[in-house]
Amino acid sequence: MLISKLSRQTGDTIIEVLIVLAILGLSFGISYATANKGLLASRSAEEHSEALQLIDAQVELLRQASSNSATNVFLSGGSFCMISANPPTPTYPVTALFAVPAVADNDSLTEYPPACVQGLYHESIQYYPNPPSGSQDVFTLYIRWTGLGGTNIQQEELTYKLHPGS
Repeated sequence: MLISKLSRQTGDTIIEVLIVLAILGLSFGISYATANKGLLASRSAEEHSEALQLIDAQVELLRQASSNSATNVFLSGGSFCMISANPPTPTYPVTALFAVPAVADNDSLTEYPPACVQGLYHESIQYYPNPPSGSQDVFTLYIRWTGLGGTNIQQEELTYKLHPGS
């Protein structure tokens, strides 16, 4: 009786093996997709953090330039970026300002002067001489770069108001 039972047992059928392989393949695929998505999110957060650091640097240069009476940072409108000179100055005089599209997706990232490009990041400060608030010292800082995979333009934006004596 024991011998007849053992002789009737056979190995796994091909269907069972294929089901196990399909389940393993599915679990590996889900694991890969999850890890890849986490990596992309981490890289995106790193890019945005670096962009905010560059905007902070531009704000500090703007504040330094505004505290120096020899530097005229109150331009008559347009886009510029600050360079770290002594004292910090806008990169170009009013007559050579460059245009920055208001919408990031319309920006080709080709109009920026070389001094306004930090690696992948293209930075500019737009100054509006007559903003809706009526203030003459409101600046909007933009930093833009090509997103992961080159699909779209990413942007960080900050509006900053200079205060006298700041």
